[in-house]
Amino acid sequence: MIRVVHRVRRLIKQKKGRIVNVTSAFGRCPTPCIGPYLVSKYAATAYTDAIRKELSPWGIELWDRASDELKADYGLEFFNKTCDNQAMMMNGFGSNTTEKVTDAYVKAVTSLYTRRRYKVGWDTAFVWHPLSMMPTNLQDWAFYVMDLISRGPLPARVIAERQGKC
Repeated sequence: MIRVVHRVRRLIKQKKGRIVNVTSAFGRCPTPCIGPYLVSKYAATAYTDAIRKELSPWGIELWDRASDELKADYGLEFFNKTCDNQAMMMNGFGSNTTEKVTDAYVKAVTSLYTRRRYKVGWDTAFVWHPLSMMPTNLQDWAFYVMDLISRGPLPARVIAERQGKC
């Protein structure tokens, strides 16, 4: 899946095409006894979501390595601004300590009755977990709003296309 998308990415961008990946409901809802199958479905679903978000500035509906073309498309300014935004998010939401994480591991290993999932940190409880429960279009909208608030960068190629330089 990754190799095919990587190979046709340029054509999809030129033609404003669409990428369709078929995964499974098991990519969002696990069931017992089919662990390896579930892992592949979760991975395919996550990859599809990542591609959709990465290519959305080109109007594409919906790579496993940063090629020279990909680096040129996004540009160094995009990379630096994205890193700055991520650091701001981590400083705003993250914690300087790891005790909560290690405590969750200890509880998971030693508790008589464990939880199915341990949500560590208020950001997980109030931001990331609720986002994961939203329909995809609401997730996309939430990330769009977060980009607006944080003044998320546009890829260099999108800026050049909008200015008629490509």
